[in-house]
Amino acid sequence: LDRLEVPATFFVVGFRAEAQPDLVREISSRGHQIENHSYTHPNLTSLPSEQVEAELSKNAAIIRAATGKPSLYFRPPGGNASKSTIEASTRLGLTGIFWTLLCSPYEGAKSQGLADYVIRNACDGAIVLMHNGEPGTTAALPQIVVELKARGYRFVTISELLTPEPPA
Repeated sequence: LDRLEVPATFFVVGFRAEAQPDLVREISSRGHQIENHSYTHPNLTSLPSEQVEAELSKNAAIIRAATGKPSLYFRPPGGNASKSTIEASTRLGLTGIFWTLLCSPYEGAKSQGLADYVIRNACDGAIVLMHNGEPGTTAALPQIVVELKARGYRFVTISELLTPEPPA
């Protein structure tokens, strides 16, 4: 991402961030946004609101400790949300974020399939969910970025995407 000059938003799982705070800090220091993906990565729809809140608040504290920044957004594991998930996140001031393009079915495949999928389906405001560390993702990124930049797309963090530009 650094080489490609592309910012990204990383939704981190708390227990992993807790084990590697220096990595989280480094990712943040490179201009990427760090956000909340729960502490243990459970199916939040199976938990009562208080337990969902505990999952999110514990991870929010870990993120703040590593980056010095508050969590503003969360992505529920698997995209599974329920009334209790929404209630808990609202109490914590977190906005739920989902995605437009889900790359999981292509990440284990050859990188060309992943690149083709993203390039073919890209649109203004798209949120592309990729998992870091997947070989197919790492290999596909340069082609995706070069092609989409050539088409006039810009890459931004979630905060940049959701913050409207002031009128000229």
